[in-house]
Amino acid sequence: RQRQMCIRDSYGAASLGIDSTPIEGFDEDKMDKLLNLDNYGVHSVLVVTLGYDAEDDHNRTRPKSRLEQSKIFFDLDKFPG
Repeated sequence: RQRQMCIRDSYGAASLGIDSTPIEGFDEDKMDKLLNLDNYGVHSVLVVTLGYDAEDDHNRTRPKSRLEQSKIFFDLDKFPG
């Protein structure tokens, strides 16, 4: 539930002109150690980048590079269980 609230709030940042992107696939244990979170009795569950969109960002207008859906998604029913 906390994770969902954080993601929802990060999207609310857009109303202030702040872009946000939730990050998946990080190593929670390494993140906790890096930020010394054990000292505070907490641990990481979510990473979100926050920042302002730069008008002069050359990536802003470039077409997005995406893999073909057939290389990303597959039907689990086709694999022996």
